[in-house]
Amino acid sequence: MNHQLTVGSVKRMANNEEDGHPIVQVLQIRQIAQNSGGSVQQTNRYKMVVSDSVHYAQAMLGSQLSDLIAQGKVANGCLIRLLEFVCNNVADRRVIIILNMDLLSAPVAPIGDAVEYGSQPAAQQAGGAHNPYARPAQPQNAGRGGMGGGG
Repeated sequence: MNHQLTVGSVKRMANNEEDGHPIVQVLQIRQIAQNSGGSVQQTNRYKMVVSDSVHYAQAMLGSQLSDLIAQGKVANGCLIRLLEFVCNNVADRRVIIILNMDLLSAPVAPIGDAVEYGSQPAAQQAGGAHNPYARPAQPQNAGRGGMGGGG
């Protein structure tokens, strides 16, 4: 099944302009450390990075969706459709809070060369800022020549 990412949706979500059900790629999932001060066991919480292939942004997964990660259904590289979400300011950053979603695909290689939304002026973003979530580039001359001078 071939799903296209909703290009521009990260920017629209960050500006509270997205009102559809955008398709994004999960680039990273990390469990958030919990304060275990009480005897009541808390649900694991997860922080994610999602991409529309042009921009990526931080996201938080609603606790009601944590089982999808714990069961291994959602992983780095998966494509998801956001059904319900809000975007809030958290520590001077825009964070997408994912309240409901559909899993659309198993993990695939990173799509596009997204840059973090809001980290730089748009003119610099278009210039190809480093994407820590992109697939490593393959050497063009692999297996040819060494460090020595040409001859």
